[in-house]
Amino acid sequence: MLCKDRELRCQSIQRVLQELTRDAGKACPQCGASNRGAASFCDQCGSSLSLPEGRTSPTGAAMSAQEFTDEGFALTREEDWESAIAKYRRAIDVDRNYARAYGNLGFALNKIGKHDEAIKVCNQGISVAHSATDIHRLHDNRGFAKSRLKDFSGAIEDFSAAIKVNSSNPKVFQHRAESNALAGFYKAAYEDAGQAIKLDRDFTPAFRLRERLESQGLV
Repeated sequence: MLCKDRELRCQSIQRVLQELTRDAGKACPQCGASNRGAASFCDQCGSSLSLPEGRTSPTGAAMSAQEFTDEGFALTREEDWESAIAKYRRAIDVDRNYARAYGNLGFALNKIGKHDEAIKVCNQGISVAHSATDIHRLHDNRGFAKSRLKDFSGAIEDFSAAIKVNSSNPKVFQHRAESNALAGFYKAAYEDAGQAIKLDRDFTPAFRLRERLESQGLV
């Protein structure tokens, strides 16, 4: 509730109650976050909570990559971004095809403002990614980096690609809504914010964007 990053804070009392009653036994196979037992998608990264078809528990070098990535994720929860980045890079050194590490690394680089580098990392990740969950997150992270660099059309393309493989993550609809608004596509922004609200009735950023567009007479 006191996290420095507003997007990572609980947005409602209902979400606080969910966190307090969360079943820690259902871990996200992509980012490692714990989720309530009834959840189908990760509250942290939006990935499916089922292992992708055909994927088995990694062993040998792949297991080591997973372990480094898990350690990196734990560090992000403490907002120790530089240490997390080092762990993700180590994971990639161990297994160049471990797409989850690229996705997490891109996210962490965005957090410290290294958006050009985040784009390069996501490009590499997309070239080796096979699962829909990895592709979804890599496009979302690359789109976020492009939006910060004011490449709004490129950002919209990436967010659309992310939504194509997973249309259940409200954050990505909100990211595309913000880029559409900044690009002057106000109707599309309003619709995307509305879709984010449909997916999460307590998603405050989407309500705020719609209210802003309405108050300015842009829709």
